[in-house]
Parts: sequence; C-alpha cells; structure tokens
Amino acid sequence: NSQYDAGDGDTLQSNVTVTLYDDANCNNVLDGSEASSAVTQSTVGGNYIFSNLTTGGPGTNNPPGCYIVEVDTTDTDLGVCNNPITTTPLTPDLNQTNPNSANNNFGHDTQLTLGDYVWYDSNQNGVQDANELGINGVTVNLYNNATCTGAPSQSTTTATGGLPVADGYYQFSPLPTGNYCVEFIAPSGNVFTQTGQGTSTTDSDANNLGQVPNINLQNSNQTIDAGLYVPGSIGGLVWCESPTNANSQYDAGDGDTLQSNVTVTLYDDANCNNVLDGSEASSAVTQSTVGGNYTFNNLLTGGPGANNPPGCYIVQVDTSDTDLGACNNPITTTPQTPHLNQNNPNSANNNFGHDSQLGVGDYVWYDSNQNGIQDAGEPGVNGITVNLYYNATWTGIPVQMTVTTNNGNDGYYQFSPLPAGDYCIEFSNLTTGWVFTSSNVGTDSSDSDADPTTGQIMNINLVNSDSSQDAGIYAAIGSVPGVMFCDDSPQNGSQDAGEEQANVAITLYSDTDCNGTGDTVYATQDTDANGQFNFTNLPVALSPAPPNPQVCYVVTVDSNDVDLGDCTTPILPEDSSVSLTTGSPDATNTIFGVSPNIIQQIPLNSWWSLMLLSLLLIVYTRRRYKLYH
Repeated sequence: NSQYDAGDGDTLQSNVTVTLYDDANCNNVLDGSEASSAVTQSTVGGNYIFSNLTTGGPGTNNPPGCYIVEVDTTDTDLGVCNNPITTTPLTPDLNQTNPNSANNNFGHDTQLTLGDYVWYDSNQNGVQDANELGINGVTVNLYNNATCTGAPSQSTTTATGGLPVADGYYQFSPLPTGNYCVEFIAPSGNVFTQTGQGTSTTDSDANNLGQVPNINLQNSNQTIDAGLYVPGSIGGLVWCESPTNANSQYDAGDGDTLQSNVTVTLYDDANCNNVLDGSEASSAVTQSTVGGNYTFNNLLTGGPGANNPPGCYIVQVDTSDTDLGACNNPITTTPQTPHLNQNNPNSANNNFGHDSQLGVGDYVWYDSNQNGIQDAGEPGVNGITVNLYYNATWTGIPVQMTVTTNNGNDGYYQFSPLPAGDYCIEFSNLTTGWVFTSSNVGTDSSDSDADPTTGQIMNINLVNSDSSQDAGIYAAIGSVPGVMFCDDSPQNGSQDAGEEQANVAITLYSDTDCNGTGDTVYATQDTDANGQFNFTNLPVALSPAPPNPQVCYVVTVDSNDVDLGDCTTPILPEDSSVSLTTGSPDATNTIFGVSPNIIQQIPLNSWWSLMLLSLLLIVYTRRRYKLYH
C-alpha cells in the first residue's frame, strides 16, 4: 500500500537525498528563483528532518512559512526500489500554531514494467517487418507465476500507445521483480506466428497457445510481443455451362455440369498489381478439381487497416487442359485476382465457367485480279459488316453482328462463342460499286465462300470451330474514256470540230502483269456519233497500289476499221496503258488520231512521174506490212 509498515516487510531507505525548497509565493509550485533556495540532506535509517525553519505568524493575515520537499528518484541509493507510490513533491506550510510537519513521507517500490506490441504478421515469417502494423483489442493476461496457471493477476487490452506511438500496445506496471507468464488471447480466426525468428525486439515470443512462460523480471522488459495472422483460403468451382438459359453462373438446374480433374493454378501476386509479372510465375502451386471444386488453404493474408498490404493472388484455369474436353471456352473472367486480409481471409467464389461453344470467322479480302482466290499480297479490307444467323438459310434476325478489323492483319472477323449447329453468314455494307468475287474456285483456305450475288454463306454446319468462311471483294468503279478523230479538216495534227469518227472499234485488254502489253480482251465497243468511247464499271486496285497489287489495262484502236474510210494513217499511238485504283479509278481521256492516205493522182506521161509513183507505192506497202505484222 502507500503506508510504511515494518510489519509488512517495508524497509527504510538510507543515504537517499531529500531536498527542501522555500516556496516564497506559497503556490505549491517550484518556480521563479525558488530553486536557488534548495537545501539537502541524506536520510539516516530512512529518516530526515529539516529544523529551524521559518514559520508564519498567528492569524490569517500572517503568511505561513511555505515549503516544497522532494526525493531524487534517480538517487542510486534507492536501487531498483525507485518507483514512487506516494505523492511527490510534498508542500508543507508552517505557522505559529502548526510549526512542525512530521509526516512528509516518500514511499517507493521495486515494481517494474512488462509489455510490448501485438502485431499482424502478414508474411507469417515470425518477424515484425516494416509496415506490419499492430492489432488493437487483443486481450493480454499477466500471471504471477512462470507457467500461466491459476487466475491472472492483471489483464489489459491492446490499444494505441507506447514509444513510438503505435497500435497493438500493452503494458503491465508497476510490477515487482519475480517470475511471470504473459498470455495473449487470439481473436477468432487468428493464429500465432512462429517464434524464435529475428531479434528480441522484432521476433514473436508467444507460443502456439499464445503464452510466453518463464519471464524472470529483474528489470523492466518491453520486448514481450506476439505476432498473429489469419490463415486464408481461395476456392471455387469449374463448370461447363449448358445452352439452356446460358449465363455466367453455375446452376445445376439448368443442366450445368461440374468439371473434374481440371488443373487450377495459384500464383503469389507479390506487387498486388493483378498482373502475373516478374518472378511471380515461379510461385505457382497447382491442384486438380474434385467434383468441380478446388480450395487452396493456409494462405498469407494482409493485416488490418489500409496500411497493411493484403495477401494478393492470381488464380487461373488451364484452358488447354484436355479434361475440359470441348467445353473449354471461358465465359467468366480469367484469371481472377483475389485479395485476402484479416477481415476477409477467405475468397470462396473464384469460379471458372466454360461452354462448348465454338468460333466461326476468317477474313474479307480484296481480290485484285478477280480470280476468286486470295493470292499473295491481296490485302484484307476493314469496315465490312458481317451478320451471323442461327439458321442455315438467312432467315429471321442476326444473333451476332461484327465489323471486319485488324487483328494483326486487316479484314478479320470472328463470331464466338457459339454452340454447335447450323448457321448463315452475311457480308454487307460494301461501298457503292464494290462487288463480291467468284466463289468456291479454290481450296477452303484460299477461296471466297460468299455468294457473288447475295454476299451470303449458307448451310454452315458448325461442329468444330471454323476459320475458313471468308469473302473476296473488289471495287468495279473504274473507267477508261477516250475519243477517235480523223485529222482532215484542217489537217493540223489535233482534233477539230467535225473530225469525230463514229463506229470505230475500240478494244480494252487486261494487262495482268502491268507491262504495257494487253494479255486478254476485257471488252470492246464502237465509238459513238461524237467519236467517243468509255469503258465503265472496271475493276480497280485497292489504294495504294503499289504496294497493293496493281490493276492495269491496255486500250487500242483498229486503224484499218472500214468505218475510217481512207482516213487510216495514225498520227497518235494506237494503244495506251492505264493503271486504276480506288483512289484514282478514272483514267484520263485517251485520244486516237488518224489522217487521210497521202496517195494522189499522179500523171503517168513522164519518166519522173513513174519514178515518184514507184517510190510512193514502196512506202505505202512497207507501212501496211508493219501495221499488220
């Protein structure tokens, strides 16, 4: 207690310094210059007495003699019995009526402190690492024996405190020297981490029962702590979704079936970024589903509060696992990224659903040479609308719609996931003047499947994924115009009014290799009354060409056409090469010109006339020979 009693074994303390101060202003506080009034003496047999002190006079108007007396608690003569248990300092007042103050006693005991922190061991390594924070609200019991038997002598709850101030702090004080046992009561779901790791200031001391026995307390001890964690678990289902009421939730009532023997892999997401990166792949642990179920136990979990990082994981199913069979198309998020902490240590619904739905698709490509085959260099075309019908004959409304795009190559489209069954695909939204190429003229991997008239592919019986349903298209928007004239009125080397030649045969050739020589006749037509011709709706190349394949033509005139009469001498080239693209689909005007024959009536009555006529016949014959050969 706080009273001296020799019968209780209390002992008097000698040679302890006691200091007396004159409290000049009688305010019971040592202030101003009062410290300079100090007088000291050492106790003898625990006793001290200051004599011949000034006292106040009689009556209330005479101020008393006011003093402050204290013991130096750092005095080494106190030993370990230096914890004050009485008021200090004391402030006796003396006056004429009460000149002596005899019971200014100072008691101490040898009681010490015992405590530290309870903290959350996020990585379960038995060491309080940086950012592993304390846990408030944990009950801590103290036993006055080494084995935690009997009833606790003290009990407390962890709270914010200590130096430095932190959560999870507890302390028992004052305590006498002796043997003690500390017991921590783990909150529900928590277990104690391993002991004997790290140093005495960073390790956990509590055994698996939460006890720290055999504490021989001779000095204050602020290292008795405990690390806790909540073991976590991650689990879920792997199932095959039935076409009946198809969705992304498992429902046995819909005919959904659980998938067994499927490999599920768990990774430690060390940086908690929900991405498998760095060395995280090496943390993989796997298990196979049993009746569609899987559970990973005894996982690390994060501590309480926002500053404690959670236990972060990545879990995924191997979709190439043959035990999935044809039901291997994911319909749920994969991978999944559960985070575990003290408050939410278990993540039970990391479910992976699949269905047996398939895929159908391929490319829409530009058939530069209109041969119905996707040749090398013929590019894909983006922006074409593709509709999918869940029947073989293009009836009803589409079940899916997409637009061709780039997946590494232009013109790609894909419909998935799809159940097995009969389908029809329709390609549409072609630019005006664009048409479908010939169908089914090559192999499935290179030909065009779309009907040239409708743009549809009917009667697709899908039992496996099919990536061969494509369509070739091209732009039939080109034109090669021109005019034919006879330079005779006047004969000046250019076209004048009235010189137009009608009904002259003009031939357009396909120049397959774009070398300026016509390969096959593409079309013919006669000039109109104005001498004009125009080949229209011609296939053109997809810009830019090159590098895309070019589309070239050669246009020619027959200068021996009977409709030219005697106007058969060419004054301009008799053929012209053109290259057409979607960016420049219209060729410039091609002009063909001829002039009348130069043979005239020459008098035959002289030797010179005969020589001139012979020379003209030779020239005429050579020109005609070259024209036909």
